[in-house]
Amino acid sequence: MGFANGGGFLEYRRYRISVFIQVIDLIIATIVNTAVSSALIFLPTAILAILIQKLSGEFERLTIRGMGRRGYMVVFGWLGSSMHELSHALMCKVFRHKVDHIRLFDLNPDGNRAGYVRHRYNTRSIYQKAGIFFIAVAPVFIGALVVYAAAMILVPEILPWPSFKDIPETRLDTFANVLTNTLHELVELENYQNWAYYLFLYILFCVGSAMKLSAADLRGAKTGGAILAGGLFVINLIDLTLLSGSPILPAITHVMIGIYNIMLMVLVMNLILLAPFLLIAWLRR
Repeated sequence: MGFANGGGFLEYRRYRISVFIQVIDLIIATIVNTAVSSALIFLPTAILAILIQKLSGEFERLTIRGMGRRGYMVVFGWLGSSMHELSHALMCKVFRHKVDHIRLFDLNPDGNRAGYVRHRYNTRSIYQKAGIFFIAVAPVFIGALVVYAAAMILVPEILPWPSFKDIPETRLDTFANVLTNTLHELVELENYQNWAYYLFLYILFCVGSAMKLSAADLRGAKTGGAILAGGLFVINLIDLTLLSGSPILPAITHVMIGIYNIMLMVLVMNLILLAPFLLIAWLRR
């Protein structure tokens, strides 16, 4: 009897050790999947956003040098600043933040602050906390979508793809295709006989110069990004246990690939449009 009890105890210990090992394996697999998912979502976004922000800053700096800050705001800044602040406000509504006050633009801005959105949220709400990330980075994402929409409406022939669903996976050949197609269309002489093309270039310049994040935006992105990474951990955990092979992560990846390519297209357009200004600035040294 004692031997039987001892054997049962050993079997129970083996069972507990086996369960413990399975839990550890599950946690490790979830962490690895979360790291991969986070890299796929955040890394390309961060790289493209940084590059777009650098170009946007150069746009604004060179234009202000030639026109002055008020001149820049009157001609270009009002539209770019309005898009920037409205994108913040839109994401505030999506994530149920209370908008207390919004200023789209100021023709005589104090320092570098042309507009602002003052909002508050329930600090106990995980959903609203996660929204801080999307609210912070909204000008880059929504700015890219605005440029893409403007191109679709005004000059669809310059787009590398006929519609959003036709956007390919992000690869080196995709970048080359975007670069060559965009460069060809931006220098195509026939386009300059179309008034809609000039309107598109104006929107590209205005919006492109406002697709940058302030210090407050970057702080918000860090706060919300940490919570978002926690959400990805939960999604991966559910995917590995309850919903094996669920379409959630592939759907998120597909949407993000589309956004990456739109951001890439806008980056290339901004770079090509900025090149003459950089050349003039270099020659004037």
